[in-house]
Amino acid sequence: MFNRTAKKNEAAQLQLTITRLIEEMDLYGPNTPEYTEAFQHLEKIYNLKTMNSPSKVDPNTMLLVAGNLLGIAIIVVYESRGALVGKATSFINKPTIK
Repeated sequence: MFNRTAKKNEAAQLQLTITRLIEEMDLYGPNTPEYTEAFQHLEKIYNLKTMNSPSKVDPNTMLLVAGNLLGIAIIVVYESRGALVGKATSFINKPTIK
């Protein structure tokens, strides 16, 4: 289901191709058509590489989730003593899409 080795191999192949293109570009002068063509290929490969990279979780989001869980845990402990009845879910922050 989650094939990490395939993604690592794909990333390694992309990096190898980038290295080869840069070496090829070193052979030509910047004013030659071969250099321009290699540069266009390099741009496409960099775009592929950035599309395949995993997005990282924002630390602020993790802090917000931890705060929500802590608040819910406090309310659940307080509710277990019989003071409140089922109000913990109303305190959960609802996610917003940017």
